Amino acid sequence: MNDLKRSGEAIRLLAGGDCVPRDGNYRLLSPVEGKAMLQHLPAVWRIEDQGTGKCLQRVYSCSEYTQAAAFTQQVATLAEQVNHHPRLVLEWRQLTVEINTHAVGGLAIGDFVFAARTELLGEQLGLTNEPG
Repeated sequence: MNDLKRSGEAIRLLAGGDCVPRDGNYRLLSPVEGKAMLQHLPAVWRIEDQGTGKCLQRVYSCSEYTQAAAFTQQVATLAEQVNHHPRLVLEWRQLTVEINTHAVGGLAIGDFVFAARTELLGEQLGLTNEPG
């Protein structure tokens, strides 16, 4: 099995998790746990320091502005559905997604679940995992 297929399977498995803990108790991931979770996402995702804590970040490249805008709307709809709201920055032919859990001031498992779900939405639009 090649790495891309394993990565796709890992994303689908991760996407099946909960963005918000069922018991409402968020847990801040340690740096080691965050790096381990990052391995389940395509390599274009990064852990960045926002000054107030860590976040997951990815820049999606789109073929045109309207595709980026449509993708922004899909991610926003997902955010409302799961009550997990990332920072979305729409620019010409790209969307930057930054995800963290404000309740813990950094990264929690749900952030990686949301990132995986965002990846699946991107796949539906034909967005690739090539760095933009």
